[in-house]
Amino acid sequence: MKTNAKVLFFWILCSVMSTDVVFGQGTILIQHAGATDPTSEGFSISGQGLTGPAFNDLGVNAWIIQTTNGSPLNYLQMLTPIQQSAIGGANWDLTVTVRSVQASVGVSGGAQLSAGPEGAFFLNFGIDSNGDPTVRAGSLSPVFVVTNGGSTYNTYQLLYDATDKSASLWVNGTPEGNNIVGDPSYAGSSWGVYWGEFQSPSGMQANWNSVSLEITP
Repeated sequence: MKTNAKVLFFWILCSVMSTDVVFGQGTILIQHAGATDPTSEGFSISGQGLTGPAFNDLGVNAWIIQTTNGSPLNYLQMLTPIQQSAIGGANWDLTVTVRSVQASVGVSGGAQLSAGPEGAFFLNFGIDSNGDPTVRAGSLSPVFVVTNGGSTYNTYQLLYDATDKSASLWVNGTPEGNNIVGDPSYAGSSWGVYWGEFQSPSGMQANWNSVSLEITP
């Protein structure tokens, strides 16, 4: 009888663990990695243009997104209701490692987190007249430039603090701006992450090494 009771308890425990969804601190909710096709990672694609893997591009693998016919081209993944509930009121980290390679000056690509009632948080990428990478987080001014960065991969983060409902911008591990809030005009949107080439001119291109949304401590 003791042996049977232990077996029964084991199967009950396994059943509970297999059906409950637990989101702790440090939980990745959405992720693109390397040269993997984003549609195999749960993203849907919108727009037209060129996409494909870039292997060993400056030493890393990435996914190419390039506009070709005046249409934006981006990927989207929505959070499930359970994920939305888990991230609501929590700290989060939106991290992107990307290389802007378009020939024209200005903003081309971007990453967007639609954050339900708080609106949307943005990271917009491009290059300046010197060919250096630029990033703008929301309405943060001025635009941050990776000086002497050239056409290289850089890591950009929005670190959200649930206590004051604002995010800070980090570039390659260094804080570069704070008090970034969501755009309230997107407040009706569901939780989700968009990334890609948001501008429509042909030839706008970026190579995306990683995109991730994570609940953080």
